[in-house]
Amino acid sequence: MPHIVQLRSGEISLAEFNKQITEGKQASTPSIVSPTGLEDKYISGKAANGSVGIINMQGPLMKADGFCGEPGMITMGNWVKQMANDPKISAIVFNMDTPGGTVSGTMELANIIKAVQKPTIAFVDDMAASAGMWIASAADEIVGVNPLAQVGSIGVYTRFADFGDYYKERGIKINDVYSRLSPEKNKAYREAQQGNLEPMRDDLDKLAIAFRETMQTNRGDKLSEEVLKGGMYYATDALSFGLMDQVLNFEQTIARARELAGGSKPKRVRQVS
Repeated sequence: MPHIVQLRSGEISLAEFNKQITEGKQASTPSIVSPTGLEDKYISGKAANGSVGIINMQGPLMKADGFCGEPGMITMGNWVKQMANDPKISAIVFNMDTPGGTVSGTMELANIIKAVQKPTIAFVDDMAASAGMWIASAADEIVGVNPLAQVGSIGVYTRFADFGDYYKERGIKINDVYSRLSPEKNKAYREAQQGNLEPMRDDLDKLAIAFRETMQTNRGDKLSEEVLKGGMYYATDALSFGLMDQVLNFEQTIARARELAGGSKPKRVRQVS
């Protein structure tokens, strides 16, 4: 496919992306908060009984691991499965600060989280937008670190570059030759190059419908229809619109996870595989 469909909010510059990697915001392995309150690196089977698992989701979300070691959504999903099947982990908290990411990998990670039969909380430390919102909605609860934490951007977009004029000015002509037996190949992209964006919009609408339906399923009667148009909301509004459940700092979130682990959370039907 010649373009990448995005579930993201806003833009992130290459400099900011490199800054996040340098500061270690992305290349982050799971940790735990043990009953004594100490935070340690998570090693499957080595945690103290009753520990709360912490999985960081920081920066742009991609399906595969990045070139500098930042974890992709496949890796995050495997961490979730490990913690879900570790009897010493009582609950899982997702520490989120992300503008979103690619469509590819988002539904799979969200489904893994939704299948967990332990309490799960999405802790929004500043932002959970677009793909981040999709993933957060799969948790039992969504909490914001403060009233200015942002969630939303329930929408889909794509971007492609047309270098035709650039190459033409330099005397370069690019020719794409398709088999007579492949008239549908890259059709939406080719139509867009000719100025007809409707086929590409049709594709995006299908993804947007799936996004909306997932949000309505995951958040249920809490969710207001108003938030399904792609807007971003601070916690103060997100609470009333059903995109967030509480405003809690990190320590309070851990306490809430332990409270849910005490037996008040209903068991899910689906199993982690």
